[in-house]
Order: sequence, then C-alpha cells, then structure tokens
Amino acid sequence: MSNAELMKRLMIVLCLVFSVPVMAQEPKGTLNGKVTDEKGRPVHEADVFVYNGDEIIGSAITERDGSYLTNRMYAGTYKIQVIYGDYRHTWVNNVPIKAWQNTKVNVQLEMKESDSMPDASRDYSGGSVLQSTKK
Repeated sequence: MSNAELMKRLMIVLCLVFSVPVMAQEPKGTLNGKVTDEKGRPVHEADVFVYNGDEIIGSAITERDGSYLTNRMYAGTYKIQVIYGDYRHTWVNNVPIKAWQNTKVNVQLEMKESDSMPDASRDYSGGSVLQSTKK
C-alpha cells in the first residue's frame, strides 16, 4: 500500500470519527416541571404526554415530589396532556420547546366532579399552569 493510499484511508477514518459527535448533537430541548393537586400537594406517577398534532413525541411519569422530565425533542411548539387517576385530564397548549434549552411547565390538577365534566385546557404563558375549562 502506498503512502498516498494510506493517507487517504487515514483521512476517511478521521472524518468518520470526528463527524459522529457532530451528528449526535441534534438541536433538541427538554420539558420539565411539577404536577400538583388542587391543594398544592405533589402528584406521584402521573402520566405526562407531549404531542405534536395527534402524535405523542415525548412522555414522562412524575416522581414522588411531582416532578417530571421528558425525553429530548426537536425545537417546536407542542401540547401537553397530564393524566392521573380521578383527576381531570389536563391539556396545556402552545408549549415552546427550544433547542438546547429546558422549558418548565408546572401543572395543577383538579378532581373530576362528574364523568360529564370536560377536560381542562390552557395555553402556556411561561409560568405555572392553572386549570380552566375548555371553551
């Protein structure tokens, strides 16, 4: 093998080695926060889903202290659904996920008063999310 061929192969190997970290650094962000009940107590094992349209693209389960952290997702605007036991399913709309950043959304759940009670929904305002009834 000539020196030119050896150098060419070495350059290819170096390009592959150094391109892997660049490809792995996709611009993604995360979502975290805390889920509490109507009295401000942490909700353990609530399901948190992140939707892009009708597709679930991220999820988490709350810890004992009510905190959650989603898997990384591409930058964009999403909606969140929180589900737990006898509490109303809660939606948070227009949640911005930014590349390389964490977005914090706290959600307070309300008990269902009846089976006919609609889900709760609210737009994200950059702070804690409180309940309001769907329009």
